[in-house]
Amino acid sequence: MPDLDAFLATALAPEDREPDRLFVARMQAQVRLDARLTQARRAMARRLGLQLLGIAAVAAAVLIVAASPAAGRLIAYSPEIFVLSLLAAFGFVVAMFSAAPQSRRGALG
Repeated sequence: MPDLDAFLATALAPEDREPDRLFVARMQAQVRLDARLTQARRAMARRLGLQLLGIAAVAAAVLIVAASPAAGRLIAYSPEIFVLSLLAAFGFVVAMFSAAPQSRRGALG
């Protein structure tokens, strides 16, 4: 039986050949791409967390201001002005969060 095993091992063994350099290069490029994508995902998650924290802080500030007696008088006197000021503040916050520095925009390139 050992002779049969040795015969089958030599008969069924793949041919000796040079390593496939193109395949190795593609796999190394894929590993580098995966590392860059992982880094980009982490940066995006961190940026999202900071933006959510900022939005929560702005929402808390709006609730505090809306609960004040002066805001209550303004709402009772002129709700249009109050809504317009809230929309302007919201537009400012959106513009502030969407205007990211150029260095943070391209995480992959």
